[in-house]
Amino acid sequence: MQVPNFQEYSKTKEIFDTYVKILSWAHLNFQLQKTLQKEELSQTTQEQLITLGFQGDIPQQSQQLFTEDGFCSSLQTSKRIASFTLKEVGLDLALFEQAEEGIQNAYEHVKGESDVLLEKSLAQTLETLSIFKP
Repeated sequence: MQVPNFQEYSKTKEIFDTYVKILSWAHLNFQLQKTLQKEELSQTTQEQLITLGFQGDIPQQSQQLFTEDGFCSSLQTSKRIASFTLKEVGLDLALFEQAEEGIQNAYEHVKGESDVLLEKSLAQTLETLSIFKP
């Protein structure tokens, strides 16, 4: 029986852990964006907004969050996901590729039929990350 190389194991674990963090962060952002398009702000949704870093008065009508510079606009959503991703992966190519896959998988899990806002958020996120890709 061959003993696994500790360095290889550590790198594999780092890639997996990073993938899970980014997948979870992207999923939370995409899910909140999708949820807010359809309903009033529940207590759970308000708590999710605060978790994501929303500051200020939480609007009673969720559509206020979707203005061009609103917290849930495609631009702001993509900025949060890209910033978190870059913080986690730096310029490590292996981590970067896993991060992009995690973001894509989060999007695929959340998207519904023809969700233009989520599609735009995904495209802007991947476009931003492509600038920094090693």
